Amino acid sequence: MAISDLTRGYFNGNEAAVAFIDDFFATCHIWDDLIDKDKPTTDTEINQAFFKAFIVIPRNPFYQANFGTLNPLMEHAFVNWFAANKLEQSKENLDIAYELRNTYLNLIVTCAGIIGGIDWAASVAIDVQKNLHKNDSFEDYVAKLKE
Repeated sequence: MAISDLTRGYFNGNEAAVAFIDDFFATCHIWDDLIDKDKPTTDTEINQAFFKAFIVIPRNPFYQANFGTLNPLMEHAFVNWFAANKLEQSKENLDIAYELRNTYLNLIVTCAGIIGGIDWAASVAIDVQKNLHKNDSFEDYVAKLKE
């Protein structure tokens, strides 16, 4: 399932924003699978992810128009993910690791705010936390780490 199946309504019909989030999340999931080595990843999936990262996302008009806001937020999400991976390896502070690895969800809220303003972003933030975490709770996260 594409992330847009869950988030499309947050972007008020802005299809470039929907495509940006879809491509970003798809790329991040492949990257995570490669690092965690917990799910087989085909050459086609890897090629598609790199193509999205280097070609498709930089050409996305929503990303281009909002580069100054979105790119630093992406960097922040990646740095937090790197830190979460270190905590996971040490098996310490998994509650912090869980929060750090989920900061990429803030990109959805920021995109919604760019499109609909601060009040819209605040309502989206609540919905994102309620709906996008329901299939990946902290308990599920810890259980997956023990597998």
